[in-house]
Amino acid sequence: MILKHSNSFNDNQDKEFKCRPMVQIGITVEDMKQSVDFYVNNLGCKVKEQEDDMLVLDFFGTELCLKKGKIRKKLISHNELDFFFGLNVHWDDWHKAIDHLNYIGIKYHKKPKVETSLSDKTYASFSMKDPSGNILKFISFSSG
Repeated sequence: MILKHSNSFNDNQDKEFKCRPMVQIGITVEDMKQSVDFYVNNLGCKVKEQEDDMLVLDFFGTELCLKKGKIRKKLISHNELDFFFGLNVHWDDWHKAIDHLNYIGIKYHKKPKVETSLSDKTYASFSMKDPSGNILKFISFSSG
C-alpha cells in the first residue's frame, strides 16, 4: 500500500479539535540529573513540568516526557531497526547543530554524513545517544 504524503495539518485533519494537538513522546531514563544536563544544557530544551521521577520538556515543539526507571537492555541484531526520535531541520540549521555539538564535544551514535541519492536529492543525517542510550536522529534535505 502506498500512502499519500501530506504536510502536518494542511489537510484540515485537526478541524474537529478546539486547539492543535501536540505530539508527546515518553522515554525512560536512568539518571534524571544527567538527562536534564543533556537535554536542557546541551540541546537547549525548556523544562515544562518537573516531579521527582518525571520531567516534561519542550523538545522543539514536542512534549518529551522523561520518566526515571530501569532501562531494559536487549541485544539488537544489525538487521533490526533502532527506535529513535529527533528532528527534520533546515539544511543550514543542521550544519549549525553539527558545529555546536562538535564544540561541546558530543559523541555521535552515527557520525554526520551527507549523501546524494540516485534521484539527486542530498540528505544529511547524524544521531547521538542520550545518557540512558535513547537515540536522537537529526536529518535534513538540501533545498537546492
